[in-house]
Amino acid sequence: LKDGIKQISSSNGIMTCALFHVGKVKCFGSNFQGQLGIGELYTHRGDGPNEMGDYLPFVDLGNQSSVVSI
Repeated sequence: LKDGIKQISSSNGIMTCALFHVGKVKCFGSNFQGQLGIGELYTHRGDGPNEMGDYLPFVDLGNQSSVVSI
């Protein structure tokens, strides 16, 4: 489970973020205000083909960042 999901957080079913054991995060759902951290507004993730799993990018937190809790 080194690379697996450590923790999941959801906001009223609108968006969900998963924290992986490696300290990286993937988020999907509604992105009306840029809350997914993907660098663009209004582009939702997970509602179309090839947008989940390995196709879903990690949130860019910078090279020296590692998330411990979500």
